[in-house]
Amino acid sequence: MYAHNYRYPRFGLLALFLAALTFLPSTAPAQQYKDVEIEVAGPWSIAPDPRPGGGSPRVVLIAPITAESEHQADVYSGGNPYIYSKDIGAGSYALDLKFDHANCDANQHSKLLPFATAQVTPNAVLDAIKSPNNRYAISLPMPCYFETYLDARAIVSSSTITDPKNDQRYTTWLKFHYRVEMSVKNATFSGIVDTTGPIRPYAILFSNSPKPPKSEALTIVLYDDTDDEEYDCDGHSAAFFDASVVHLWKQTYYRLFPQLDYGHNQTGTYDLTCNQNSARSTTMAHKPARAQLRERISSIREAMRASKPKAIQQNADRLEEELKQTAGELLPKAINEDLSSVRRIASFLLADKANKFQAINADVYLRLTEHIFTAGRTDCHSMQINVNSVVN
Repeated sequence: MYAHNYRYPRFGLLALFLAALTFLPSTAPAQQYKDVEIEVAGPWSIAPDPRPGGGSPRVVLIAPITAESEHQADVYSGGNPYIYSKDIGAGSYALDLKFDHANCDANQHSKLLPFATAQVTPNAVLDAIKSPNNRYAISLPMPCYFETYLDARAIVSSSTITDPKNDQRYTTWLKFHYRVEMSVKNATFSGIVDTTGPIRPYAILFSNSPKPPKSEALTIVLYDDTDDEEYDCDGHSAAFFDASVVHLWKQTYYRLFPQLDYGHNQTGTYDLTCNQNSARSTTMAHKPARAQLRERISSIREAMRASKPKAIQQNADRLEEELKQTAGELLPKAINEDLSSVRRIASFLLADKANKFQAINADVYLRLTEHIFTAGRTDCHSMQINVNSVVN
């Protein structure tokens, strides 16, 4: 057999070279992703957004605005829901970011508490969104997965509650997780304020903060800065449960929240004499509001600065009465010590016949009382509502 000295044509060699390249591994770098979080704190209802859209499915956060529950809302950079400052008005809004649900990590799954649900029609959700001046509504993409960060306990029943042992956990702070490209730095906030019309869309940066996420985050918070506290029955949490579950979503429930201590913490004990249906306790109307307590404390401080002992004593006595209307006859020791300090100043001024004692740093007095009874909050025990099982 003869060996042939065969030579490929020039274009044939080029074709072979290009064909060989198709079998080599790709050297293009794989797209890098990161996890970002949207912290949803406070008693929002989370529902499927029934409005048509061209992209991935969306969820909508809804909170009613009522005379009994004058909550405020804020959306800002970072993951700390305790630093709210700029309120958004009643309206319908959207939070958007560059996100493709197809890039989610299939190994990540929601970590949730299966509690506090409402089953309603899509039209009921749409009616709530379209109710001007009576709600906050914020639409955002369906996340990769959900995670409960903080929870509390209560008893919810379809009939009168007689056994305090049947309490369950529920979510008060939910984390939305999105897997996005490394280049994504912000979300865009847009929408319509009911009283003034459309707002100019603006960016809200994802950023790190001390609590809680390790990931970049932004926060959507619902908080109350006006309502008073009811320690025996946690009437604040009960009132917003009624506003959301009973009046907004038309669900029929009895609810009982545990007693609170004077640090606003749940005690785990229940008072079965508390009102359980969808009306605020009749005693709540007679209790001073936070603004009234703040005004009383300011009056005491002004009287101290002006060295007016009688005005100090009179306002201290009235403050004590108002605090007892709110917290009961037995005030915490620290509050009694606060009041005693103020009264000692009044006694000193009465004894100072020449009225020479003028330099009183009034702001250092009643600080603890002011913090316990008038501080704003992100609704540590008010319940989030899972509408139509969208959170899963």
